[in-house]
Amino acid sequence: MAFLHPVISRSRLVIKDVFAQLPADTPILLAVSGGADSLALASAVSFVNKKAKRVVQALVVDHQLRPESEAEAQTVQKLLSTTLDIPTNIATVEVTGKEGPEGAARRARYTALAQAAKELGKQVGSADPAVVFLGHNANDQAETVLLGLTRGSGARSLAGMTAVGVLPLDEQVPMRRPLLDFTHAQLQTICQELNLPYVEDPSNALDGNWRTAQGEPLLRARIRHQAIPYLEEILGTGIRQALAHTATLLRADEEALSELAQQALTQVCLSVTELEDLGYRANQLVVRCKELAKYPVAIRGRVLRQACLQSGARNGELGFRHLTALDKLIISNDNQKELQLPGIVAKKRQHLLEFTKTLLEV
Repeated sequence: MAFLHPVISRSRLVIKDVFAQLPADTPILLAVSGGADSLALASAVSFVNKKAKRVVQALVVDHQLRPESEAEAQTVQKLLSTTLDIPTNIATVEVTGKEGPEGAARRARYTALAQAAKELGKQVGSADPAVVFLGHNANDQAETVLLGLTRGSGARSLAGMTAVGVLPLDEQVPMRRPLLDFTHAQLQTICQELNLPYVEDPSNALDGNWRTAQGEPLLRARIRHQAIPYLEEILGTGIRQALAHTATLLRADEEALSELAQQALTQVCLSVTELEDLGYRANQLVVRCKELAKYPVAIRGRVLRQACLQSGARNGELGFRHLTALDKLIISNDNQKELQLPGIVAKKRQHLLEFTKTLLEV
């Protein structure tokens, strides 16, 4: 009698638990590339759904970046539809944009997934999109944490990817990453044990066709193939899971601090009546500097970040130096100063810090 590999059983238990967290009529859309990660995810979903009987579909995105991509997408579609009994569609996308091939491919992929999730929701008569399951794993999480370290972005960046949230680039579509605690090697084992043929995208290799403007391998590829193996050589093979566990702990801390910051923001901002009495617009965000200065720096920084974003700052450009300059302004006695920030202007007058969207952004 053949025994089931423990990692297969574990993956199925994880999916069963995720299913239990979702309403029974919630449709699920699997993002499947044909790699070991997403195929292991699909295999676990397929097994659990034999009893759960949920509406499950898969989407394979063909980025058309390699001559063989169309044939690979069709092979994956056939594997999912026949072997795993998951209805599967192929979305053929064009990868264009100024952000480079990797960024453009990401945007095209998530746009296709968001559209498919909304369509699947409509098919089952729901006003909400389907939940998208993504196959990110502990290796991806470790790489994300290390990338966060290189940016000096603090706990928010080091907290890595969330297991539960919304689809990147579309906040209307719910998302789950059930396999964040599994390593890539473990997911390869699942596919090998179940005889599921998977492919490794050569674009992710050091010598792949995705390069920087200087012609070098992408930073994530260098972290994956050079930095982490080097760290494993020095620190041991558990570095990936250790980094993933660190991200989980930091995520909990970040969520708690962000909630406290949101509460603090409501306390330090002028009310609508106070705004009107002082001649501000009713929807303008104005902070009492002396009140905010009483909070610890960890809370102040998050309050200022939330205030900037709510006022129209560009999230991708708002960085550490901007928030540090704002914090210095909060705790200083300087009352006649303004800071130009990405998309907004912050002005301090009479111990009040007001945020205004720049004219070019209106």
